[in-house]
Amino acid sequence: AGVIVSRPEVLVLDEPAAGLDPVGKRDFLKLLKKIHKSFVKTIIIVSHDMNLIAENCNQMAVFNNGEIYAQGTPETVFNLGEKLQEIGLDLPVTARLTNALKRKGITVENDFTVEGFSVALKKALEKKGGAR
Repeated sequence: AGVIVSRPEVLVLDEPAAGLDPVGKRDFLKLLKKIHKSFVKTIIIVSHDMNLIAENCNQMAVFNNGEIYAQGTPETVFNLGEKLQEIGLDLPVTARLTNALKRKGITVENDFTVEGFSVALKKALEKKGGAR
């Protein structure tokens, strides 16, 4: 709170949602979006929570052994799938579902937010003739 009062242009947060209950996490992320629109130009989030990253970040970097292993949009990075899991990074649930559907012959556009995944899944199923 003390840092936010100083109205920084860049805000760096390490595991900002760790230990928060779902309501607290939602409210905190709403606050971050609000201050991002108001005065913080860049928010850097360090986290192992890939669901949080998929939902809230437009760029990301994955580090492994102190070096950048992958970088880009969440869609680009999460498409590395098994390579990320090999270095011990879990995928967001939407990426795991996308990969499982792909193995079943259902191709879903790569949007790993819950809302984007839902829309893409509906389109894929309609295209395949399985949803109305």
